[in-house]
Amino acid sequence: ARLAPWLLDGVLEGLPPAALPMAAYVRTRALLSLGRVDQAIGATEANLSMLPSRGSVVEGYLWIMLAQARLYAKSIPAAKLALYRAMDIFLSKGFLSPIAEYVSQMMGLIEQCLQDRYPKQLPDVLKLYQDMSNRWRDAHNLLTDERLTTLLTRREYQIAIGIVTGMSNQQSADQLGISLSTLKGHLQAVYQKLQITSRKELREYILPKETPSK
Repeated sequence: ARLAPWLLDGVLEGLPPAALPMAAYVRTRALLSLGRVDQAIGATEANLSMLPSRGSVVEGYLWIMLAQARLYAKSIPAAKLALYRAMDIFLSKGFLSPIAEYVSQMMGLIEQCLQDRYPKQLPDVLKLYQDMSNRWRDAHNLLTDERLTTLLTRREYQIAIGIVTGMSNQQSADQLGISLSTLKGHLQAVYQKLQITSRKELREYILPKETPSK
């Protein structure tokens, strides 16, 4: 689905006040998917500062978006702080799924932050992530002609995200806590599964192309 140009451009004045936080979340997610990291950071920080109340589910999602944007900008300490804020909101309410659904995109950061602050929830979050991934695959295969039989593993997708957001092989390996040779092995597996041969093709596979406004 394509995002409406007015929403991508941040023209939100006509929306009801109650809808603004969710619209801000959708917009930030779209900006990140298009690789517009700096714009995503600025928009998310501004929207967080204007929230009428604290501790809401939407606020938690905005903190996740800021963590993801900071991670893609290679600001790891700031990304962790934002992710801790999201975890404090969601896990205090017993909500695991908002954390689990972002495990792949966060390049091991969710696992690190859970181990640091919520180690007891780490196995449950990873199990839920796997369950959600399997359900997504089954739904995709039911609704399309394509049969996805070899999805990228969690680690392979995390490596792919690091590469398409501009990290070097060494930076990605350091972030994930693995050796350079291990990362290269995973990256080769990614290329084979997706039937591609270059970073350019990987970026085109992972990140959508922006559609010009008419």
